[in-house]
Amino acid sequence: MGTRLPKCSSPSFAQRVKEAVPAEIRDALLPLVGLTAALSDCIQGYDEKIEELGREKYGHTALLRQVKGVGPITALAYVLTLENPERFVKSRDVGPYLGLVPKQENPAMFRYTTGPSDFLKSICDLWRCLSATSH
Repeated sequence: MGTRLPKCSSPSFAQRVKEAVPAEIRDALLPLVGLTAALSDCIQGYDEKIEELGREKYGHTALLRQVKGVGPITALAYVLTLENPERFVKSRDVGPYLGLVPKQENPAMFRYTTGPSDFLKSICDLWRCLSATSH
């Protein structure tokens, strides 16, 4: 009914799959395999650019990357969201700035907004990065 493809890393995927694809469907699948190889190369290039940007322009990311699970994207997102860390007197002031505060008991205290601002969207993006690295 179907063929299982071998497990492999992203860089070796195209080569390993070319060998494993049945001859009957090879003509249909090999262009897709080529596209995945091209996308992997493109993603690797962007990863290298992000790492270089963090290393050269935002040196603070090196300190954050010492934390297990924090990579260049999360560290850079954190640094760029906070912009100027010197404006926070204590490190505990960063949490409320990012919206990380204890849950409120009174539902009447919630504020309703018409839509998320650009700032709120950037905070949500940072939350996603932090959540992904915490798991």
